[in-house]
Amino acid sequence: MLLPDPEQHVALWRRQLGLLLERGRHTHAVLMEAAQEQGRAEATGARLSALARAAKTQVDDLASILEPALGGALPAKGDGLPRGVVEYIGYLYRDWGWPALGYSENEPALAELGRLLGARELGRMLAFGAGACGLAYELHLRHRASETVALDIDPYLLVIGEHVVRGERVPLTETSLKWIDGREVCRQWGLEASGHGLSSPGKSLAHRKFS
Repeated sequence: MLLPDPEQHVALWRRQLGLLLERGRHTHAVLMEAAQEQGRAEATGARLSALARAAKTQVDDLASILEPALGGALPAKGDGLPRGVVEYIGYLYRDWGWPALGYSENEPALAELGRLLGARELGRMLAFGAGACGLAYELHLRHRASETVALDIDPYLLVIGEHVVRGERVPLTETSLKWIDGREVCRQWGLEASGHGLSSPGKSLAHRKFS
């Protein structure tokens, strides 16, 4: 890792994972308690219960990938909300979930880069701050990079993004407080690349390397 003290940085993110698990358990318990409160309207109770289940599922989805990658969670220090998830989790849905429904926020940036590059191939590319890796992945494919190395300081995005670009389909729940109907408080996304994972045998670009 290109950091002055990589072990300390990994420990920081392990504590962030511990905070995520702690806040997830707390949120689930509070919502379930509120849902079962005496005199609560049936529809309100159902919505709160659905939110509780969705929050737990979202945390479980993240932890199932991050715990083995980081070496497990450490006890959280202090209160607050976990970095990564709260601030940037939307980038995972944006890059690997929403395009299936026709929402492509990266397209304007890709079009402008395509205009600047013209017919040139990228060759070897280094992407700093690659985040969920969607932009770097599309550049790699569209401009025929021979090798792309994607770097980011945030494992919440990079670790999950790596699973996707290696050809996996990653389940990740998106929870929303905006919906009134209890049946619509969350959506289960299958995060996946656009039909051509880079490690899959037989793919036309499988010989090109994305790391």
